[in-house]
Amino acid sequence: MPVERNPVYFYKLHLFILNSSTEDECTAVSFMQLTQCI
Repeated sequence: MPVERNPVYFYKLHLFILNSSTEDECTAVSFMQLTQCI
């Protein structure tokens, strides 16, 4: 299974973004781009 379609990968990435002490626009944008691949 490709990493891009791995639910666990998305879950961990989402938690990483939520728990980030500072808002990282690059990370947020990358996450949005990855979710469009589903």
